[in-house]
Amino acid sequence: MNNIKKQFPFFTQHPRAVYLDSASTTQKPLSVFDAVETFYRTENANAGRGNYLLSTSLTKRIETVREETARFLHADKSEISFTAGATDSQNRLVRSLSTVLKEGDQILYSPYDHASFVEPWLLLQKQLQHFGINITLVPYQIKKTGEADIQDIFSKVAVKTRLINITHVHNIFGCDSDIFELKKLREQGVLINVDASQSVGHMLVDVEHLGADFLSFSGHKMFALYGVGVLYARKEKQALLSQSFVGGGVKGGVGFFEAGTLDYAAIIGLGKAIEYIEGVGIEQIHRYLAGLTQYALSQLKKVKGIEFAHGPYYWRCADGFGIISFRLDDIDPRDVAFYLGQQGIMVRAGDHCNVTSDTITNTVRVSMHIYNTQEDVDQLVAALNALVGQGDREN
Repeated sequence: MNNIKKQFPFFTQHPRAVYLDSASTTQKPLSVFDAVETFYRTENANAGRGNYLLSTSLTKRIETVREETARFLHADKSEISFTAGATDSQNRLVRSLSTVLKEGDQILYSPYDHASFVEPWLLLQKQLQHFGINITLVPYQIKKTGEADIQDIFSKVAVKTRLINITHVHNIFGCDSDIFELKKLREQGVLINVDASQSVGHMLVDVEHLGADFLSFSGHKMFALYGVGVLYARKEKQALLSQSFVGGGVKGGVGFFEAGTLDYAAIIGLGKAIEYIEGVGIEQIHRYLAGLTQYALSQLKKVKGIEFAHGPYYWRCADGFGIISFRLDDIDPRDVAFYLGQQGIMVRAGDHCNVTSDTITNTVRVSMHIYNTQEDVDQLVAALNALVGQGDREN
C-alpha cells in the first residue's frame, strides 16, 4: 500500500499523526470529498421531487449508488435501503419487525456486541411488555478467539426462536464469525440479522453466502461520510417488515425506510467510497490488514505487562482485520489512551460502546486500515515501552 496516505487529506494535514482508531471511524479519501463538494457547489437539488434535469439526474445517480451497493454486497438493488447509519438501520428494523413478534418469542444475541446492535431490541422488549407481549432475549457465548460460539447458538435455538443477532467482525475482538453455518436455520423460520459495520471495507461481504436476512453498516466506517448507512433486507423477508415510517418519497418494498429527504451528498460519497475500495481491491485490503495485524501482534507481545483481550492473539491462523485490544498491568486503559494521544498516537479506550462493561471489554483498542503502516505500529510500541518504563521483552 505504498503512498496510500497521500490519497487521504487528513494525513496531508497531519503528516505525523498515527491514526489507529479506524474501527470508530475511517479517514476519507480525496475522491469522496471531491464528489460531495462538486454536488453541493454545482449539482444541488432534491431527488425525485422535480421534473427538471438536476433533480432527475440526481434521482438516477442515487439509484446508481444503490446498484453499486447491491453489487458490493452481492444483493439485488431492491434489497438495499439507505439510512443514516447502522444505529438508524437497527432501530428502523426493530420497529418494522415489532408487529410480527408474539408472546414467548425468543431473540438470540451476544451481550458483548455493540450497543447499537443490542439496545434497540432491549427497548423493544420493554415496549412490548406494555401491550402484554413478553419476548425473551437469550444471550449466547463468545469464544476466547473472539468469534460467536456457533455451537452455543445452535444449542439455544428453540421452537420460539424468531431471530438471531450476530456480528460479522467484532468491533473489540477483531474476529469474524462463521455466520454462514446458521443458514440451515432458515428452514425453521429463524431470521439472521447481521451487523457488518466492521467487515464492510475490510473483507468480502456476500449476503447470500452469509445467509443474512438483514444486514446493516455505516458508511463512515468504510471511507464514506457520516450520516449514511445501509440496511439490506432479503426479498423473501420484506413482507415481514411493517411500514413504520411515512413521509414524502415513500416507495414500496424496502425503500419505505427512505421516507423524507435523504442525505444525498453522503449517499454520493458512499458510492465513491465503494468505488475506492473496489479500485484498491477488497482481497488486497484483506491481505494487507492480515499482515499488518500479525506484525502488530508480534511487536505488542514484547511490551511488558501486556494482556490481550479476546481476538487474534489466540488464533491459530495468520489472519486479521486490523483490530487488536489489550490492557497493561496496573494502568487504566483510558490513561494509556490519554498518554498515547499526547504522543500523537490515536487509539480508543474504555468499553467501546458495549452493553457489557467488564474487564473483557475495558481495553485499549488499536484499529488499523490500509493507510496504516508498520512504522505506525513501531511508534505505538515505542510509546508503550516508554510508558511502562522498560524496553522490549520476548514472550
